[in-house]
Amino acid sequence: MEEFVFLTEPKGEAYRQLLEYAAKTHSLALLADPEKEVTASRNDFFKEMAPHLVSRELRHSCPGTEMPYDKAAIYTYRLDKACVEKLLEFTDGLFQWLETDLPTDLAFLRPDGTAWLWSVAHERDRMVTAIEAMRDESLDEETREGFLYTLAEFDFPEALEAMLEVACDKEADPNMQTRAGAAIANLWIRQGAMDRTIFEKVGELAEEGLLRSLKNWNSDWRNELSK
Repeated sequence: MEEFVFLTEPKGEAYRQLLEYAAKTHSLALLADPEKEVTASRNDFFKEMAPHLVSRELRHSCPGTEMPYDKAAIYTYRLDKACVEKLLEFTDGLFQWLETDLPTDLAFLRPDGTAWLWSVAHERDRMVTAIEAMRDESLDEETREGFLYTLAEFDFPEALEAMLEVACDKEADPNMQTRAGAAIANLWIRQGAMDRTIFEKVGELAEEGLLRSLKNWNSDWRNELSK
């Protein structure tokens, strides 16, 4: 399974369009409530969201992250326009789902129950398995930029291929190229070094436009890439 992380936190309009994209794809929204004590703010949330509730079950982990809980109530909601608007009343960004004021760890499930986005808000961690959203032309450019992912440790070469495609596309939007360059830099940092074959490919493409999108890289890294 390919697993990617967002380059930046979806906030504001990007967050709204993320929720709308999830609703458009008939996804379910999932939230965890591991708190033992009831708070007024969480009570208000659950009351407001009751019309959209599909299920509530006690579990020791959350789909996607498998974040361990002593025991948490896992709430599943059916996403539609009304549900999206209600979620936006409570949060304006993916990392605002923080206990104790709200349930935590927003996730989106496909109709078959598998998770395609999950998050751990208190660690500012977020991951997706759906790269097709980046190419969804019904989303505005800023939001699609938010869907440019850096890959977590699992499938590094495949992610780099996707980033290189954007970074070296002379017809690509300059902002998208810059985002792709930043993604490649992030991958480099996280991996420590590239596989030699991938490293050589980056070197071959460096003079073709890649370095222009990596202008904020440390000069030593740029020198290494151009060797």
